[in-house]
Amino acid sequence: MTGIGGRGLPAGERGGTPMAALHLSALLDAYYLHLTAERQASASTAAAHRRTLEAFLRHAGTPLDQIGVADLDVYTRRPHLAEGTRAQYISHLRCFTRWAAAEGYLDHDPFVRVRLPKVGPPPPSVREVSLDDVGRLLAYATPWPRLWVSAWLCYGAGLRCAEVAAGRREWVQLSAAQPHMDIYGKGRRWRTVPLAPLLTDVLKLWLAQDWPSAAGPLVGSARDPQVHVGAGWISRQLCGALHTCGIAQTAHGLRHAFARLLLAECNDLRAVSELLGHASVATTERHYVSGVKAATSRAVGFLPDPRI
Repeated sequence: MTGIGGRGLPAGERGGTPMAALHLSALLDAYYLHLTAERQASASTAAAHRRTLEAFLRHAGTPLDQIGVADLDVYTRRPHLAEGTRAQYISHLRCFTRWAAAEGYLDHDPFVRVRLPKVGPPPPSVREVSLDDVGRLLAYATPWPRLWVSAWLCYGAGLRCAEVAAGRREWVQLSAAQPHMDIYGKGRRWRTVPLAPLLTDVLKLWLAQDWPSAAGPLVGSARDPQVHVGAGWISRQLCGALHTCGIAQTAHGLRHAFARLLLAECNDLRAVSELLGHASVATTERHYVSGVKAATSRAVGFLPDPRI
């Protein structure tokens, strides 16, 4: 291998910056491009891989071509790391070294024999915002329209903050026989969410404003309504509002409230799973169904008594 960069990356010093740092930055840029262009990973996934790599190399304090399994063990066996996080870090690092070795950036893959740890399903940790607290939040958010409609979308349609941020006005169909909204969600999957009457009224009011054009972000920037706000902005604003109201929850708790309340009313796990955009009903069940289900409790009541 020719230095950290290999494959013709520049050598020497440039502008007083150590060339090793320049090599590493160029290498990580190349890997990011590989993930997004060749493996079709989302920008957020590729960015997560890059953060893991940078944090690992800082922690190891070792040149890239000298890292080994011992460095990986020290980094991933820190006592505060959850098993799922540890597995994710190992996966990110294995993917990178396999690619770097295949492309000639490394002489060999130091983690070729490293196996992913087996991780069982995590225990349910769902914490939803109570119905009373949702009411308090909506009342508090009323003077700030973008905050108000964001809270309504998370609670009234069970959207993730990223889905609210990505939403567009033209995806909201209020004049359809069943008002609905198209959602581009996690895993780059589309789904259609029928709108509850309450949310339909909210969106009618929201969309009745004098927008610059017929199409555009559903929740736009304060400076330019034709520019999407970020998911981080929505999450921070909602979390800040919740905490100001004395509610020790996160923005995601609004989505949990949507799921819990609907599941309690309709008892249809598959329908709620589709509304949430879960890849599997098992995900919905793991998060929102615990203990003995009411339906199964009723079912065993029909067992006949053989003594009669």
